[in-house]
Amino acid sequence: VVYPREKIVPLTGINWLNFLDKTGKTNQFSQGIGKVFLTGPYEKLVKTDVKRLESIIIKWIKTNV
Repeated sequence: VVYPREKIVPLTGINWLNFLDKTGKTNQFSQGIGKVFLTGPYEKLVKTDVKRLESIIIKWIKTNV
């Protein structure tokens, strides 16, 4: 609800990660652990990866709420 639906809906793949980076003031989605959103179904995550991912998601939410 923070961003217009018509801006968000068409975003997929790297474009989605770039949007998350830009709006979250980071590069951790497209260049860091957030890449798992592209590769996750094909890779096994370890607990430390989940914690790192959780950290950037929480930061993004706090930046955008």
